[in-house]
Amino acid sequence: MLKRKKNGNSKNYSVTNKSEGNLSEENKHIKMKIKPIFLILILIIFSYSLSFAEEPLPGKTENVEGYIHGMGEGFSFAFDNKGMPGCAYYDMNRNFLRFATVSAGKWNIEDVAPSGSEKQGLNCSLVFDGGNSPIIAYYSLDKKLMTAKKTAKGWETEVVDDTPGSGLYCHLLLLSGGAPGIGYQSPEGTMFAKKIPGRWMTEKVDEAGEKIEVINDNNGNINFFYIINENGKPILKKAVNRQDKWEKTVIPDSQGCTDFDINTGKKGEPLIAYIKGKTNRVFRETLPGSGIWKEYEISKETAVHLSVAVSREGFPHIAFVADNFRDLKIARFNGAEWSVKKVATARDEFKFSSCRLIVDNKNRDMIILYDGDSLTAVLQQDDGWRMGHIDGKPRVGGYTRLTLDKDNSPMLAYYDYSAEELRFAEKNRNDGKWAITVIDSLGDVGTDLEIAGNSLGNLFISYYDNMRGDLKIAWRKDGKWLWDRVDYEGDVGINTSVTVDNKGIPYISYLNKNSRQLKFATRRDNKWYRELIAKLGEYGGSSVITVDSGGQVRVAFVDGYKEAKVQANESPVKTFVKLATFKGDKKWQIEQIMGPYAVDINNSRISACLDKEDKMFISFIDREGNLRLLDKKGNLWNEEKLDSPCTGETSLAMTPDGNPCILYLKGKTLENSQLSLTRFNGQKWEYYTIPTDDKKIEYLDVTIGSDNKIRIVYGEKAHYTVKFFEQN
Repeated sequence: MLKRKKNGNSKNYSVTNKSEGNLSEENKHIKMKIKPIFLILILIIFSYSLSFAEEPLPGKTENVEGYIHGMGEGFSFAFDNKGMPGCAYYDMNRNFLRFATVSAGKWNIEDVAPSGSEKQGLNCSLVFDGGNSPIIAYYSLDKKLMTAKKTAKGWETEVVDDTPGSGLYCHLLLLSGGAPGIGYQSPEGTMFAKKIPGRWMTEKVDEAGEKIEVINDNNGNINFFYIINENGKPILKKAVNRQDKWEKTVIPDSQGCTDFDINTGKKGEPLIAYIKGKTNRVFRETLPGSGIWKEYEISKETAVHLSVAVSREGFPHIAFVADNFRDLKIARFNGAEWSVKKVATARDEFKFSSCRLIVDNKNRDMIILYDGDSLTAVLQQDDGWRMGHIDGKPRVGGYTRLTLDKDNSPMLAYYDYSAEELRFAEKNRNDGKWAITVIDSLGDVGTDLEIAGNSLGNLFISYYDNMRGDLKIAWRKDGKWLWDRVDYEGDVGINTSVTVDNKGIPYISYLNKNSRQLKFATRRDNKWYRELIAKLGEYGGSSVITVDSGGQVRVAFVDGYKEAKVQANESPVKTFVKLATFKGDKKWQIEQIMGPYAVDINNSRISACLDKEDKMFISFIDREGNLRLLDKKGNLWNEEKLDSPCTGETSLAMTPDGNPCILYLKGKTLENSQLSLTRFNGQKWEYYTIPTDDKKIEYLDVTIGSDNKIRIVYGEKAHYTVKFFEQN
């Protein structure tokens, strides 16, 4: 049984209508209907009402777009025989091995086979054989070492070692005769497998070993490099196969090695780049097979991951991730000295966890990066570095908004941070999958969006064109999306809100960023009509537009300004919740509902909707962090404080029987907040939590269908995903 909170504190206010620009003195028109003798009692009740227990709202959360885990885990990178890049990697969402290669300037991606999902050491290895067919060694779904080779029939898989747990670390190479060989980790130790006609032959190299790398030297010998723990400290070892025997040696001065990569120099000598004490080092064997190693310290730059390649001139280049896990750098040797340059910086809230460097056939450095969420390619250019996305949709979920069709099927609009475009998602009724559509991608478009529909199937999305500073609207006609510019005079279109009446006519409220004018637009006779609602202060802007069953348009909005002279201990910023009612002929009646310290200026977005009797409700977070609800009965405004502490934006919806439901964030900061919901059941407020994977949610929206089920959409900032929740 759910434990529910008692009713929040409630106040009634009498409000006198005022025209904009003719407001009376501060709060003169607000007459409190509650006698001061009850104020202490109200505060006690309010304080008690904010101490309550919540339980999760029963329902199902699903991913609409974006990835919960990494797209690119354990990747391997190689050039084919024509000099085109290829990449094999794991999709951690579906436990699937994927392959990507470039064609016509784009990365083409295909599924290869189901894969394992171990968190530590998971990797795959890619080579192209003499016929230019990709071969991948990987860790399978049933925890075996397998290979996949692309043929004319598709991807053909083969078991290499069926010992459970084999293949977490693996490195694939082509032996001197062209047959594949694999170094890998197994519960039995460090292993080597080579393909002989009809089967794979395996043998033990050492009792243990991690981070395995294998190369051929110029004498055709197999060189095995791996890390072992000796007396509790990591150390780098080498094993060479000579006359079917493995000769094992320790690389000198390698104790404390935490990461390494290998390549071959111009004379075929092994070249090892490794990290010791967070410092980049290079070991080069002076002569192939001599066992004499010379150490070079690259620089004082600290590192946690690295990869080494050799230029056409035979000089080593090393890409490495700095120990802040955010900066990618490259160190190049020119024959006399090392130079270190910064290449890229990780996106906010992400860290580079691995990199791979290869020099292409044009002697350019190319680096593949994985940031725990997506895979990116970085290519050296004459004027710097060019970055390109390979796979993963790491940055979706901005301005997530939700509505339902007549059958209660969800329709979502949101902003794609990566592509800077407006996207739409709807659920297929037959298979339950989400269909994603790009509505507008001309420049940076799709922020500050809102979505609205009606029972006739009319659907509109208002949004801001950030590149041009225009207000735009999109609508769907005969299954296709069309869009138009609504206003382009000045920088217009932020804080937009849209609604649609029962005739299919859209109405939009929005802000002129430069003039601070709150504006209104609607479409009649195939033309857009625009007009001024009110001039706002520098802290005003958020608005919500509604239209009732009789066609009456109202706009709830926030106004705010900074006073030059204030009393001691008084904030100079004053904020107000106001309501504008359209009276025809470009005239708007303005009511001041709350002020002068109504809304938190850092979380000033309000939400509003109408019940079945066209009564207006408004929700927001006030400057003390209280969740507030306002509703109007006749000339009286009723105010309720429902929860605290709260932050961010709210979303308000109505149940079919006319009771309000509010989605909000419980907590003092976005980083430490809980997605929460409160619903009035006709007698008292019920409180619930919505289970989420992320503690940082910026955008949220709620709606309730004719079936009385709650549906929620929100954007998870840590993984940049769009999530949809539906009540059971």
